[in-house]
Amino acid sequence: MSKSERKILEGYKQVGKRFIPPMLSIGEFRGVSWITEILPELIWFGILNEKLGIRKGIDVGSKIAKNANGIYNKKEPTNFAFLSSYKFLDEPQKKIMLNELSNENILESLRYALSTFYDLFPEFPLDFLFDTPPQNITIHDILNFKETLARYFNRRDKAAMLIQANVEYILAICGRVFYSEKIGVPNLEAIVKEFGSEEEKKASSHVRAYVNSAFGSQKELLTNHWSKYFWNRCFQMEPLLIELPKFNDDDFKELRSFERSLTKYLHILDCGYIERFNKIPKDLSKSENFEIICALLVRQVSIGKRLARNPDILDYHVGTILLRALIDNHITIAWIFKDYEDRIQKYILHGLGQEKLYLEHLEKTKDTDNIAQDVSKIINANENWINSQRYSFLTEVNVGSWSGLPTRVMANQADCTDLYNFAYTPFSASTHSMWNHVGKYNVTTSENPLHKYCLIPTDYEMEPRIDVLLNSAKYIQKSFSAFDGYFNITCETKGPYNYWLDEIEKNTKSSKSKD
Repeated sequence: MSKSERKILEGYKQVGKRFIPPMLSIGEFRGVSWITEILPELIWFGILNEKLGIRKGIDVGSKIAKNANGIYNKKEPTNFAFLSSYKFLDEPQKKIMLNELSNENILESLRYALSTFYDLFPEFPLDFLFDTPPQNITIHDILNFKETLARYFNRRDKAAMLIQANVEYILAICGRVFYSEKIGVPNLEAIVKEFGSEEEKKASSHVRAYVNSAFGSQKELLTNHWSKYFWNRCFQMEPLLIELPKFNDDDFKELRSFERSLTKYLHILDCGYIERFNKIPKDLSKSENFEIICALLVRQVSIGKRLARNPDILDYHVGTILLRALIDNHITIAWIFKDYEDRIQKYILHGLGQEKLYLEHLEKTKDTDNIAQDVSKIINANENWINSQRYSFLTEVNVGSWSGLPTRVMANQADCTDLYNFAYTPFSASTHSMWNHVGKYNVTTSENPLHKYCLIPTDYEMEPRIDVLLNSAKYIQKSFSAFDGYFNITCETKGPYNYWLDEIEKNTKSSKSKD
């Protein structure tokens, strides 16, 4: 069957407006994140490899893990490739480990290789290897670690594949993994010696799947304490801050009064979202929580700035469409704040599902499209974007509302009822070109009684409407206020709507004084 004959979302199970992918139809799937969850558990192998060389790094890392496996005598199975597993060892077991590692002449190698990592991360689960407290870190230590960490973000690169292979290798040397004749033993040596070959690709694919399965099966046992500490400790090393843009009135004194006011307004919009981003609490182990809400906030600024910079659309033809978009987005922000973490996830998954549906349509047309090569590039780029957040083959598609509710109900729950009734609804007429908009702004009356004074089409040219600009500033300020209230922060940047009210009052007084 050609792709043009294949049905959209073939194999998916429809449940109401949701389309469930085949893999999710057989049971619940708990996803794991390479960067957020698994990388902090395995990064120590990367440091061993870089400090000691690949061969010795693998040897030393596997020996300590095998040693721990032999000492550990609890019922819960664990894999000592994962750093969090070492928290299960009690104090007597840790002392036994230190003696055995010393006898095997690898304790000093471990201390040498991991000492700076211990300094950077004092709550390192292998801290018992050291007999001295962590030392003060330097800028040089942080810069070196940044370079190291960056090499492991792409889990398909050689450096990342080597540390993932340790997960399976360690269980194998501990006698805790067995292979069927159908699957066979993966050629892990190919990852070391033949990276890029077909043999390596086959082994790496097997390893990545194995790591996901091994970590997923122990995720609740290991807990996220270490990964959460790891990422937030990274955040402490170099706080995530955006520099506030500078504004000097003297640089714009040659501009006319309104142009100068408009330039400062654009500056206030930028400062408004940046100051809020800098002030809110951030947990890098759940980075999507601040990433998404801040993206929605800056979306308000993006629309507002483009409205303000283009007087030709400050009218009731186009301006009201963008006002409706600002209101829609504000209701989304306010509704998310009522149940923050759960609704953030709903928002993300719905967006990924919509992108998946778009790719399905592109795939169907690719065989018949004259520009199939360009379509393939779009498909690959967008699929990579989905896969960076959730595997596309595990992505559910929901053709209904992302919230599962009509916007009117969302507005009521988000305390935005008046905004919905008096702004969202009338501006929706403009957005959807309803008669109660088109009948006012796209027709005029014939002046000829012979034509029964019928309506004839026209394109009204309007002067820029200051109320459109003011309303856009008002809706952005509402979003800023919702943000401040939820995160309990106070910002110094003047609200955009208040700014215009002050400018109008100032200019009014100036005009009267001249008279």
